[in-house]
Amino acid sequence: MMRSIDLLQGPCWPMLCCALLLGACEHSQQDKHNDPLSEPAQASANPDLTPAALSPLEDLDGDTLIPPKQPELLISAQAGVLNLQWQPIDAQNSARLYLHDPLSGGETLVHEINDPTVRTWQLPSATHRRAWHRQQYRIELCTPDDCLSSPRMPLSGLAAETINSLSPAVFIKGERYGEDIALNRDASLAVLTLPLEGSLDIQARVKEQWGSIQSVSLDALDLSASRTLQVALSDSGDTVAVFVSDSESSDSQIRILERLGEAWQQIAQWSLELQNLDNIAHQALTLSSDGEQLLLHHDNTLAIFRQSDMGWSAVAHTIATNNADEPPSSGSGSGPERLMASTANTDMSRVFTVTEHNQLLYLNIWTMSWNITDWIRSARFQLQNLDSDSQLAIISNTNGSTVSIAGWEDSALSSPSLVMWRYAVDSTAVEGSADPAFDLRATDSLRAPLRVPLHSPPANHSNSRLIFAADAALGIVALGWHAVDDSDSSTGITADAALSTYLFNPQSRQWLSALELPENLPTLAKQSFATALALSADGSTMMMASKAGTTDPNRSRAGEVLIMR
Repeated sequence: MMRSIDLLQGPCWPMLCCALLLGACEHSQQDKHNDPLSEPAQASANPDLTPAALSPLEDLDGDTLIPPKQPELLISAQAGVLNLQWQPIDAQNSARLYLHDPLSGGETLVHEINDPTVRTWQLPSATHRRAWHRQQYRIELCTPDDCLSSPRMPLSGLAAETINSLSPAVFIKGERYGEDIALNRDASLAVLTLPLEGSLDIQARVKEQWGSIQSVSLDALDLSASRTLQVALSDSGDTVAVFVSDSESSDSQIRILERLGEAWQQIAQWSLELQNLDNIAHQALTLSSDGEQLLLHHDNTLAIFRQSDMGWSAVAHTIATNNADEPPSSGSGSGPERLMASTANTDMSRVFTVTEHNQLLYLNIWTMSWNITDWIRSARFQLQNLDSDSQLAIISNTNGSTVSIAGWEDSALSSPSLVMWRYAVDSTAVEGSADPAFDLRATDSLRAPLRVPLHSPPANHSNSRLIFAADAALGIVALGWHAVDDSDSSTGITADAALSTYLFNPQSRQWLSALELPENLPTLAKQSFATALALSADGSTMMMASKAGTTDPNRSRAGEVLIMR
């Protein structure tokens, strides 16, 4: 007892008091943490941590990112036009229209619109120059801060709606409207033949509307189902040349029409003495750009007719293709040359022929001699990679510095296709020399893919006809084939055909396919199409004929011509 009193009064007393106080405080805190009412009391003592005081950014309950609504681009079509439509967005100040083509290098800015109220735009359909199965458009709508883009929208299925068509208002049963077609340079005029009747339908284009402005009946021609008419136009369209031939009567002649005021009148006519008038596969008519020279190719005959101050002369300046020197590689015992194809530049200062000799093909370049009546063969080059037994076609550019030759690959190949070779014709004449000289070099080529199984060309190419057309620069071509006529409208069987257009891309230096028929126009799958085809020199317009009875019978009982611009 005395010891306890001593402890309380001794030096240890203060330390003992501190220990007792600390133990009491710790016990009190443990009681409060276990008390369910202690947390609200503590929270209310710290007002910055109350739920009401928490920032909205710190409350992530139900938080999601909501993107702005994506613009929508609607595309429709009508004759010659693509219609594009969209809805503007808030605060929009511009819109950009992009074209996507994976084969030509991605996207291209087509047009920029700085008026925010504009919500529609029209583009030329360019039907024959557009890859309907491949190209896509998108619209990009922009505010001062950002841009929103629509999805890329395809064009597939719209090509048919962009096409105009022509058909005769009056016709004779059995007529073959548009069996041959000619366009002037800017496609403001077109001449279409009606061979059974022996007449021409002259169509004019005003803006995008076509209409017949004159029907020309050729004098002294009776009805004939065996007659063919081939036509050619000058650049302006003021001069029309017509080659009239009839395989049954063995009659052939040239007719020349000139525009006098608002109408075309016949101003010249002369007869020809030609054989094999049914051989239209080796037959062509070309008029010079000024309408004063005419090149006629029929079978193995090539002749030029000219207009002078006295009028047109019936005297032909013949290019003697089969009397030229025999090529060194021809060998002994070979036959004469066969004229396969011909063309000329627009002023006819150069004429090009493709000839076959001893199963070898040659490109020949002809120029006028000093007296302008004789033609000399200035150069000859052997051609490779083309079948000499199949049909060929050749087209020159405006000045004759480039030619394109189309035909079939060598028939020895397992699956020969249509091919086209483009050649540069370089002048190598020595300065001061009167004799022209040329060199030939291949610059590029294209190979048309086979269409199997529905549109494969006949195994025997003699059962098909080559289709080949190009613009004046040889940068747009149409290449295809058409089976020899075996259609029967009563059974619904039509002659098969396949046609594609191609555009040359100078950046990638390759040919890109565009319109593909009948794939891009499914209605053609059951029609006999491309029986005749013309492409304007400026490349803006392509016309293609379909046979009578192969489309809507109420519209095409004489055939119809499709217009693509």
